[in-house]
Amino acid sequence: MKNRFLASQCGAYLIWVAFGLGLPGDFVLSKVNALDFDVRQAGARCDGSDDAAVVQAALDTLPDGARLIVPCRAYIGPSGIRLLRKNDVTVEGVDGGGFVAAAGNPERILFAIEYCDRCVFRNLYIDSQKFALAGVSINFSTDSRVEGNLVVNPAYPAQAAIVGRVTAATSTTRTSSGPPVSRLSTTRSPTASGASGWAIPPAKHGSSGTP
Repeated sequence: MKNRFLASQCGAYLIWVAFGLGLPGDFVLSKVNALDFDVRQAGARCDGSDDAAVVQAALDTLPDGARLIVPCRAYIGPSGIRLLRKNDVTVEGVDGGGFVAAAGNPERILFAIEYCDRCVFRNLYIDSQKFALAGVSINFSTDSRVEGNLVVNPAYPAQAAIVGRVTAATSTTRTSSGPPVSRLSTTRSPTASGASGWAIPPAKHGSSGTP
């Protein structure tokens, strides 16, 4: 029903344009094509209020092979967000879009990615706001890439700005304290005890890790 409504709505705007009336000023084309979804389509306001629930809903309903576009900075509260059991999806920041911590959480991870094979996470601005949070965690995933992201303000005692154990995946990410950093994990089994991984350490801001 929702897709049918969106199609009808777009049809109405096409008729509007055909008659030379132009588009209304508040019109936003949130669905770029069949496999591109804008986080605002799920209801993200990106105004400093907690968008975690709607961002999580967008991640949960993202079909395999799709792309979630993040064109604004969504604030994430104490629940954090998690992408779980997906294949061939992309989460991509546009025009500086990404995720900003509004609070800490017990897992000390802002954006957790698990069991996501051949996935891409790129060009995201991720701000831990000096909470004790790793910006991104990626685990139990195969051939996935974390690239071109900017992670700022992770604070001790968070494990790192980016942490994870993956199979044959690369990470190219900037932190607030240095140039782009690349890491390659060659973990044979992501669940094996003592498996290798990569981490970009956070700056220490004090023992509590809070702003």
